[in-house]
Amino acid sequence: MIKQVRAELIKLATVRATYWCAVLSLCPSVVVAAIIALRRQDPGSLPFLAQYLFLFPAMAGVIPVVVLAVLVTAGEYGYGMIRVTFMVNPRRGVVMASKAVVVLAYGFVLGLVTAYTCAAVALVIAYDKLKGSPAGDPSLADPHLAGMAVGLGLFYAFAALMSAAWGTVFRHSAPAIALLIGWWLAIEKILVPMVEQLRDIYYYLPFAAGARAAIPGMGEMGVAPPSYAASTGSLILAAYAVAAYVAAVLFVRLRGV
Repeated sequence: MIKQVRAELIKLATVRATYWCAVLSLCPSVVVAAIIALRRQDPGSLPFLAQYLFLFPAMAGVIPVVVLAVLVTAGEYGYGMIRVTFMVNPRRGVVMASKAVVVLAYGFVLGLVTAYTCAAVALVIAYDKLKGSPAGDPSLADPHLAGMAVGLGLFYAFAALMSAAWGTVFRHSAPAIALLIGWWLAIEKILVPMVEQLRDIYYYLPFAAGARAAIPGMGEMGVAPPSYAASTGSLILAAYAVAAYVAAVLFVRLRGV
């Protein structure tokens, strides 16, 4: 298992898409965070400001993570490298588990780095305004900020796991990416909030629930906030992601290369 995880890490580290996706996720998020910190006159406490800072990463910064996770699985099928992988290690369950570990780690680390980088940039820019808040001196060690940063990391991680599952099922990156991004932006962000009969299920959909942990105070317009705690959103997304990945593993076991 350890050798297979190492092999998957080497694959990920030697593909340029890994670094491009990280840059495309991190850099726009930091730029938007800097703009928000500059323009906001009354930022309140750092955790309160972080809800606005993390809004862009939770909506758009996750998209490159989704793309890369699909490429991790569907890319191997597209280039035929999956045959070599299964020849070297015929235990398909171990191979799929190793891919899961890698995409989870990539998503979680990128989410944490994005969260703390956005918060650090905002702290530097708006320190004087933040220092005057009733919450006292702002600090990156604030436990509320840490909880939101971990929430963003878990959102990226489980979104990546679910994306890798769909990449395995489709075996082609384009339809899997189109499905995932279309679901997030068209179904969850537009269709469900527009249809009154569907609004009650909004925060039980995968991406909306996962984002809830990173931006607990930010609700969707016209949708009542959920009754569950913000951290529960990560568990809901995790349930979707694990179920999808287990189905993908069974799919790989039952179907030939």
